[in-house]
Amino acid sequence: MPRQYDEMRQTIIGAARDHFHRFGLSKTTLDDIAKAVRMAKSSLYYYFRDKETLFSAVLDTEIESFKERLLDSLVARKSVRGKLQSYVVVRMKCLKEFARFFPTFKDEYLMNYGFVEKIRSAYDQFELKTISGMLEEGVASGECRRLDVDLTAFAILTAMKGLEYQWTTVAAEEEIEKNVEMLLDVLFNGIARK
Repeated sequence: MPRQYDEMRQTIIGAARDHFHRFGLSKTTLDDIAKAVRMAKSSLYYYFRDKETLFSAVLDTEIESFKERLLDSLVARKSVRGKLQSYVVVRMKCLKEFARFFPTFKDEYLMNYGFVEKIRSAYDQFELKTISGMLEEGVASGECRRLDVDLTAFAILTAMKGLEYQWTTVAAEEEIEKNVEMLLDVLFNGIARK
């Protein structure tokens, strides 16, 4: 696509992001977004099929930024435990920021559950691959015992997803860091007395 097309698409995504932030998905209209970018509503359809496609593009942009922050958080860490700790803490902080930035999103979450889960499944694959990579590195270095990497990565991701609502809407950032440390102790040391 020509550069001008990509630039206009990004302008529309930026305006849509602002509207979704302020009013949520259900109260934002394509008319609102068209006015914000000074174009006819019918012209938006050249770039996006419908409001849900535009919202998906906004979320894709947020997710890409999210992925970059997560991967950047791993660079400075050498141990698998350090990488996992950094990953989980940054992940929860990013989700907390997302929840603060899109306050109406959590109110509309159940209403749009199917839509969100479709987007989320692709992101879950990224997370499983990233966590599996950390665990494989730990097994190869001897930091972790031999384990079913895929199953362990799935268990870690499931635990994070189970905790994310509480941690991103209620818990303070310091509490998140403390909780992550405690959970990693259980993961790395088990719960049995030795």
